[in-house]
Amino acid sequence: MTDFRKLIKALASQPSCGLGCVILPPDVEKQAYIDRCFSTETVSMIAQAGGMSFNNVPISVDALQQIEFPEKPGEFGSVVVFLFHPKTAQPIIVAVLSKKSELYGVNWKQFKRFKRYKSNYVSVVGDGKNGTLFVNVQGDENSKGGQIMISIGEPSNKGQLKISVQGDIHFIHQNLDMVCLTTKIESKESFEVISKIAKLNASEKVSLGAENYEPLVLGNKLVDDIFKPLFSALKTDLQVSTAMGPSGPPMPNFTAKIVELEQKLSTILSQKTETE
Repeated sequence: MTDFRKLIKALASQPSCGLGCVILPPDVEKQAYIDRCFSTETVSMIAQAGGMSFNNVPISVDALQQIEFPEKPGEFGSVVVFLFHPKTAQPIIVAVLSKKSELYGVNWKQFKRFKRYKSNYVSVVGDGKNGTLFVNVQGDENSKGGQIMISIGEPSNKGQLKISVQGDIHFIHQNLDMVCLTTKIESKESFEVISKIAKLNASEKVSLGAENYEPLVLGNKLVDDIFKPLFSALKTDLQVSTAMGPSGPPMPNFTAKIVELEQKLSTILSQKTETE
């Protein structure tokens, strides 16, 4: 029996725990090796005491999701806690410890989960003391990151997404004077995209559903039912009283000005905005 096996047997005869670091075996392609670790729920590690390395070390599901692999062989990844199995004399990783550079920075009654890859970052921070939950997703310009997707499946197409808020709902856009809400409706036959944009300038105040509000003017109805009949009457029916009786049709220069204004009616309407 080799000295290495004797040492393992001695440790296993008196079940013990230890600290180690996740490593990459030499001469491996990093991403392929990491994919294998997640498919087999095993990793390679080196024990801090004695410097012995182990391959194919079983790791708990929770610990596997928290570890970070080193950038290249010869470097150290996450610090892990392992136990020796008393029968197989093999280490089993049961927990992950934070390095000083990885401290979560949370307080009592808080929790945090995060993952980072280059410039992509996802974190969930909950604060039971203050009753808050913060989800932060960031993506770089070269990836499809920066997305949150909620998927609901129901065999009869009766799935529902319900949001109940006893208070206000705020949509905060990077462009502070612009709010853009887009709804995409998809089915097997077709899809429809509905986009609604509201632009609020700093010098303007817009109140929706607040006190002291007034109705909006319907642009098409104003043009068709008021302006067009009015301009038509001014061109043909305008008469004034004189000593000899009602005057004749308007003067040509007056009619020309009315025609000029009439041609500008199409320019006073904006793109369609939904109103009652």
